[in-house]
Parts: sequence; structure tokens; C-alpha cells
Amino acid sequence: MRVATVLAAFGTLALAAPAIDAQEISGAWQIVSETPRNTLLLDLDLQQDGAALTGTVVPRPGGRAGQPAPESEDERPALDIQDGSVDGSAFSFAFAFDAGGREIRMVVNGHFAGDSMEGTIQIRGQERPFEGQRGG
Repeated sequence: MRVATVLAAFGTLALAAPAIDAQEISGAWQIVSETPRNTLLLDLDLQQDGAALTGTVVPRPGGRAGQPAPESEDERPALDIQDGSVDGSAFSFAFAFDAGGREIRMVVNGHFAGDSMEGTIQIRGQERPFEGQRGG
């Protein structure tokens, strides 16, 4: 009888507990990936709507070797996220940029927890790890 009372009380408490919201990836993020030739630095502005992920990617000044830093942040190109998705803590998206008349497509796959993320960036058949932090 005591067991039934305890189980009934526990069940009532469990039903009364507030639901825990699922993680959201929406917001500003900064990611870093070391490559053999340089350090890739990207600012992300992500918006999650259910399983869909949209937003922009902005390369940070000094992120690519041999390229002068823009005079102002207004000169930094915002690249639209393509094919973005979120499934639990896993996410993926792509973006493309012009490299001297050739379109270069990068694919980002990763996981996030709280204010950090990690994963890989694929470019031209190469895959590189990245780490990131929320904020910006």
C-alpha cells in the first residue's frame, strides 16, 4: 500500500513538473577551424524554426591568409545558409562564396550543447574539424 501511495505521489509530481524546452541553436555563434594554410574564422547568425535552419555566415577579418582585412564590418559579405537542418543537437548547413569567378561550396555538420558546438567543415573534398561558441 505504501508503494502505491509513493508511486501515485511521484506520478503527480512528474505531471506537475514544467516541460523542459528542447535546445535551440538560434543566435550568434563564432566558429574556428584550423586548416593547413590558415585559420578559418566565421561568424554565424542562425535561426531555427522546428527542423529548419536558416541564417548567414560572415567570414571574419584575418580569417584567410593573404587577404587584406576589410576596412569596416559593412564590407564583410554575409553569405546565406543553404540546406540547413536541425535534428536534436545535430545540425547541418551549407554556404557558398565566389573565389575568383568559381563558386566554392562549404558544408558544415556538427552538434551543439548549451553555448558550444563542434563538428566538421567540408570544402573541396577535404574535411576539417571546427569548434564554436555562442556569442558575438
